[in-house]
Amino acid sequence: MFVTTGPALAHSGNQSGGHHGHNPYPPPATEVASQLISPLKVAFGPHGNYLVAEAFAGQLRSISPPGAKTVVVSAPGQEIAGVSYGFGTTYYFNNDQRRRS
Repeated sequence: MFVTTGPALAHSGNQSGGHHGHNPYPPPATEVASQLISPLKVAFGPHGNYLVAEAFAGQLRSISPPGAKTVVVSAPGQEIAGVSYGFGTTYYFNNDQRRRS
């Protein structure tokens, strides 16, 4: 399951403990996708999508806001352990876990 929430609140009220109309609790969590295998890293991708590195599955997936999943990279025998997105380019890193003789 991949869950997201709003940004953490750095301050829940003024120093005297008042709230001034602010809700001191974060918004409820929203499930974006389920049935992911070891989602280690997440990045915000293009068009509001999430990019999820599934390490042990050797996959990089793009998940749309409604939850549709698309495999961007499939690398059997490898771990995709990180992902980043910037300036129109998706970056990921992997390591080769295949045995060599």
